[in-house]
Amino acid sequence: MSNALWGVVPAEFDGGTATVGFNANNGTVAKILLDVLAPASAVLTGTPSPLFLGGGSIFDIVATSSDAAAKDILLWHCRVMSTPSVLLTTTANTLGRATGTWVSEGYQVGETLMLFGTSGNGNSGQDGIPCMITSIVNQVITFQGTPLAASAGLTSGTRVCKAYNWQRQTVTAGSGITSGVASQQILGGSNDGSTVRSERKIGKNDIIAVSMQAAVSALPAQVVVNAQYARY
Repeated sequence: MSNALWGVVPAEFDGGTATVGFNANNGTVAKILLDVLAPASAVLTGTPSPLFLGGGSIFDIVATSSDAAAKDILLWHCRVMSTPSVLLTTTANTLGRATGTWVSEGYQVGETLMLFGTSGNGNSGQDGIPCMITSIVNQVITFQGTPLAASAGLTSGTRVCKAYNWQRQTVTAGSGITSGVASQQILGGSNDGSTVRSERKIGKNDIIAVSMQAAVSALPAQVVVNAQYARY
């Protein structure tokens, strides 16, 4: 464990762990480490209480690696801004909607956006790819370059998120796998410039995602990231 638990969570909470792994087949596409956290259930009633609003606190993130080379990981703090009920469509550099406007939902030029489908209902070639917004005109957002796959209609329930690259951290070769090489501390690590480094607060609409800066080496090499959290 990277950090002490006491003092960073409320008197009553529901703890948990989350894990995500990468190999050569995953490339540099981001995966969700910690999805939106629903409110913890009250101990006495077994149902969500007004005291528990959702979100939580991450108090530990570590990584292990069986890769023979050091690999950098990127941590993304994402906020679900909208889950439009209208059909969303993409081209290689645009995201469009049939009705409504992106500006009214809080999107602005210069921000980075990520898409995430729901569990078991993802969007291959669109999910987990950082897209920098260069223009917004009515129902269409245009991105820098051509980050997305070919034109597609997105699955129902796709979350549209603002994404912030929280930190980049090097995972030493053999971390947590090779004898004498400790697992790599990520939360509060050397490249975490946060003022509060012992935890990471996440709101009720937040997602923590992880991506590789460069793809993991050939199979069977693997990089695994694990988080310990408290759900409010």
